[in-house]
Amino acid sequence: MISRAFILNLCLALAGFAIAYLARGLTFVAIALFFLVLTWGFGERSGWKWVTNVGLVGLLAAAAAGTFLNANLFLLLLGTVCTLNAWDLANFRGRLKHGKENEELRNLERRHLTWLLGVTGISLLLSGAALALHIRLNLAAAIFLGIMCVIGIGQFVRQSFRGKT
Repeated sequence: MISRAFILNLCLALAGFAIAYLARGLTFVAIALFFLVLTWGFGERSGWKWVTNVGLVGLLAAAAAGTFLNANLFLLLLGTVCTLNAWDLANFRGRLKHGKENEELRNLERRHLTWLLGVTGISLLLSGAALALHIRLNLAAAIFLGIMCVIGIGQFVRQSFRGKT
């Protein structure tokens, strides 16, 4: 389950970034990103631990560069969120690699994927709304909202775990 979600997120990240760069006429960047994603996927399958961080940094650098090149922000947003998901899933799978395949492990995977899907949906919804409404924040307001989000998510997680014990 985790492997399929990882591959799906890598493909969606590549699609978002590649379409954004191809629309700007930067075919060579799209090809370079294809090979970066291919290397990340192959490296994960081969057990190369370093490839996850290189893939994350490379694709996030592509997102940052795309903003300066006036690429489509919605496509860059999709690519960024899917990149973060792929990174999370690769690390999650790495932590579970040594566990025995059983019902408890499958339930843990299912809960993680459900949580990730919810966070992804909320992220895309709120970020997409902010892009559509052209909300501009100064740095102090962005930092304040970021801190409030972290505190709110932390409270939600604590409450969720309290209810399950």
